[in-house]
Amino acid sequence: MGPVLGIESSCDETAAAVLDASGRVLAEQVASQEAHAPYGGVVPEIAARAHLAVLPRMVGAVMSRAGVGFSDLAGVAASGGPGLIGGVIVGSQFATGWGWAGPAARRWRSWRRMVTRRATTSPAPCSAAPAAISAFPA
Repeated sequence: MGPVLGIESSCDETAAAVLDASGRVLAEQVASQEAHAPYGGVVPEIAARAHLAVLPRMVGAVMSRAGVGFSDLAGVAASGGPGLIGGVIVGSQFATGWGWAGPAARRWRSWRRMVTRRATTSPAPCSAAPAAISAFPA
């Protein structure tokens, strides 16, 4: 199994890391948001927009420092909660987009076609579904 890209965006800090198959951190980065100070607490909309502004460059930098290309990844993981829903959506959709664009997307689409064929030709409904489409199956 190859390295995994992890994304955290559930509150007011954005983080990305690349881990190898044994769980060793190859590269990581955290960005804190200072824009909330005047409000005395985290403002969800500001946090979500800040994640969106920082995440693409951060992921590129972390992957570069780890010496990993997108095609080398075995998967992409993102926090799915609990947390501020806007930030969770930003991180999870960023990870999902990478999953759809990556080398596993072809396998996912093939899996989806197979399930569709089975569901339309078999009397028993197919209830199997991947846990996360951004997880790259082997």
